[in-house]
Amino acid sequence: MSDYRERLGELRKKLAEEELQQAVILSRENICYLTGFCVGSNERLTALIVNGKETSLVVPKLSQGQVRDIGVDKTVTWDDRDDPYAIAKEIIGSGGKGRIALESQTPLSLYMRFKDMFGPDPVFADQLMVALRQRKRGEEVEFIRKAVEISEKALEETTQEIKPGMTEKEVAGILEYNMRRNGSDGNAFSTTVASGKNSANPHHVTSDSRIEAGSSLVIDFGASYRNYSSDTTRTFVVGSIPEGFKDVYETVRKAQQTGIDCANPGIPAGDIDIEVRKVIENAGYGEYFTHRTGHGIGLETHEPPYINESNRSPLQPPATFTIEPGIYIQGKYGVRIEDTVLMDEKGTRAVNSFSKELRIL
Repeated sequence: MSDYRERLGELRKKLAEEELQQAVILSRENICYLTGFCVGSNERLTALIVNGKETSLVVPKLSQGQVRDIGVDKTVTWDDRDDPYAIAKEIIGSGGKGRIALESQTPLSLYMRFKDMFGPDPVFADQLMVALRQRKRGEEVEFIRKAVEISEKALEETTQEIKPGMTEKEVAGILEYNMRRNGSDGNAFSTTVASGKNSANPHHVTSDSRIEAGSSLVIDFGASYRNYSSDTTRTFVVGSIPEGFKDVYETVRKAQQTGIDCANPGIPAGDIDIEVRKVIENAGYGEYFTHRTGHGIGLETHEPPYINESNRSPLQPPATFTIEPGIYIQGKYGVRIEDTVLMDEKGTRAVNSFSKELRIL
């Protein structure tokens, strides 16, 4: 609980610095980060209201058994006979006059319920929360590390079962079962298994396509542990190596390692993307690298900092993010290699330990 009270204290300090009276937090991830209440979002209103005096959590009564021992001053429950928006507005109104911050991803339907309190020009709390959540400390790092460990053990077990003729969905199902069996609380995101020509699509949707001998196999997957995510991609070949594939694979592997090696504390995030892209461009594959180099990871699989050329913000430890370059040649195959990376006072290194040597299944 002390971690959550510390985080709420830091948010209050930032509110004061920005001359904001209070903040209304509605997203599951931000409420989870600030209080430890991490119940999945649904149609029932959950709202965290933070002002200079106290923190109030408005939750549906069906969740009251899950709000004990969290870092808030007051919990207000409601059931289906109540108007939760009126309850939240009363708490906001009692917090004093002044500017109120909300999240930019607040659904319009919710904003309309509170618009008379926010005014015509709402102030967004996003950057306040980003500044807090980008700093991964203590248990956060350990939870991410554990999620990586679970996912990699599951992948190793799964590779022992992959053979030509299996469908992508079968492989995904085995991998997801193995993650659960090894301690995952669930999938961090929808598992991608892309074989052959499908692997040339970075966001391929796992399908009934059968894995053929002599084809590439990209597996992008992650485990969730104590609400924190891992995100890993490995590329294999099944049976034999396709023509030209090894050069593409080694180019991606070199680019990925370059990204990790240059990610020193204080470097602008965009400079990592530039250095990674240089490796791929110099090898003649620049046009086939079609996405950013990486993204932050924590309570969300994709969160700031985003590792793309336009992001000039310096990376400051402690932080966790991915490095995941890829080359995608339509009609042939794709290659992506991704690690979850930790930047701390000791430097930057991959949390992953699963080999990145080209492996034939």
